[in-house]
Amino acid sequence: MGQNLKQFPEFRLGLMGEQFTAAAKGDLHRVKQLITEANVEDLSDEGQSAVHLACMWGHTDVAVWL
Repeated sequence: MGQNLKQFPEFRLGLMGEQFTAAAKGDLHRVKQLITEANVEDLSDEGQSAVHLACMWGHTDVAVWL
């Protein structure tokens, strides 16, 4: 399963938009609240989509929903 989120610096999570942080943490409920058709393809400041972050951290349920 994906990388250990504890290895991801917490300050970096704080710099991402809330939808990206929720995806990286695997919070499917929050992702569903935040992601709309209009912003599902938005990219973080580092060029990563929410689906990319969910996959990177092994959150397949979030990635599939996205």
